[in-house]
Amino acid sequence: MIKRWLLGLVVAIVAAYVVYGVARATGEEIVVAAGGGEPVAVPPVAIAFATIVGAVGALLVALLLRRVAKPRQTFLIVAVVVLVLSFIQPFTATDTVAAGIWLCVMHVAVAVPLMYFLGQALPVTKKDRAPSVTA
Repeated sequence: MIKRWLLGLVVAIVAAYVVYGVARATGEEIVVAAGGGEPVAVPPVAIAFATIVGAVGALLVALLLRRVAKPRQTFLIVAVVVLVLSFIQPFTATDTVAAGIWLCVMHVAVAVPLMYFLGQALPVTKKDRAPSVTA
């Protein structure tokens, strides 16, 4: 599972930087005001850090869900719910709607590879020893 997680993490970081680059190329500076403080531009290192933190959380959830009846399905449901909930924060922390949308796009770009690679590492059912090739 760790190898798949690492692969998902690398793809997620690359995807986040691609979204960041496209946002910057369109002229959008992603500016956030964390905790009601002064607005600051999101530094590139913060993107990698936030991606790693989210990926560690996803890994912990995946490890915990190995014991449920349908680990893969349960993980994907939890991941989608968390992803949808993650769309709230960008609009409360950014100055513009465009910046909020770019952050939401970045959340999707990070979540999809992590969901794919960790989902594939989980068995379809608790009784399965290895993930199904076809699922």
